[in-house]
Amino acid sequence: MCTWNNVKIKQIDKSSLVLKKGKYQLKLSLLDDEGHLLAAPKKGAMTRYIKENIVVKSKYEFSYKNEIILSVEDEFSSSEWMWND
Repeated sequence: MCTWNNVKIKQIDKSSLVLKKGKYQLKLSLLDDEGHLLAAPKKGAMTRYIKENIVVKSKYEFSYKNEIILSVEDEFSSSEWMWND
């Protein structure tokens, strides 16, 4: 599932993401939001921040017509989250 293939982002926040294409849906949930704040560049200065976690528990659910056909929990996912000021 990718945006260049007409996938729609239905929900996005700091701990979950839901993508949908036709009757298919993929939901990713981070099961804890621990992480580290890292400075990141903004117009040449390190004034923006991202949150990064290289080992985080997560859950993936892939469904078709609202029926879950795959559900997986992973203890070794990585995440990076950024926001605008």
